[in-house]
Amino acid sequence: MPPEAADAARETVGSATNAAASLSAGVARDLLEIAREAFTTAMNMVAGIGSLIFVALILLVVVTLRRRGTPAADADAAMKADKPSAGQLDGEESMAFPAGLVPTELDKARFIGKDH
Repeated sequence: MPPEAADAARETVGSATNAAASLSAGVARDLLEIAREAFTTAMNMVAGIGSLIFVALILLVVVTLRRRGTPAADADAAMKADKPSAGQLDGEESMAFPAGLVPTELDKARFIGKDH
């Protein structure tokens, strides 16, 4: 195989195909087989690495959310508590608000409606 064809074949599968066009049938067939195998091996390796990164990110998210808790769990805990929540009105059912966000009377009126 000429050195120019070998150098071109190392670049891309397309370059290997172009280089194979100028070679004899047996050498061209071998060159194309090697180029395809190299491409497939590289593609599988990149897909495997990507999959490992994806799984690592999933584990990171799961661990982070378990340590931190979720807003829904915090709201459920506030609803189940015996003491009134920050958003509870006299004679009304408890409304859970995130910690630090205590509604004003205007907010309560908008949330509940003026006819209640």
